[in-house]
Amino acid sequence: MLAIKDFTHALKEARTVRKGRTAHRTIAWPTEPRGKSSKQKRGSNESHGRAPPNGTSASTDAFSIDGVERLLHYSILPDAPDSIEPQLLFLRGAAYLQQTMYLISQA
Repeated sequence: MLAIKDFTHALKEARTVRKGRTAHRTIAWPTEPRGKSSKQKRGSNESHGRAPPNGTSASTDAFSIDGVERLLHYSILPDAPDSIEPQLLFLRGAAYLQQTMYLISQA
């Protein structure tokens, strides 16, 4: 039971640090554009569904050719959790499972 409390406390601390860092980042660098947003023009960067010969993506911005924002993996977003958070969640779940198995075996 003590391990569960320890993992929960460490998880709360990691989340607080991440939220503080994110809040500081949004104050220092606002994410809203200050000027007019420019639409992406269709041009020679169009891939027609095929990869370029060098094997990398021709478009490196956050918008696709249609102007729709691409879905990014949660681990690369600015407010992504540190790698310690999923580990703590897993270990806390394992501690809950271990506690449950102990209680079942004692019954």
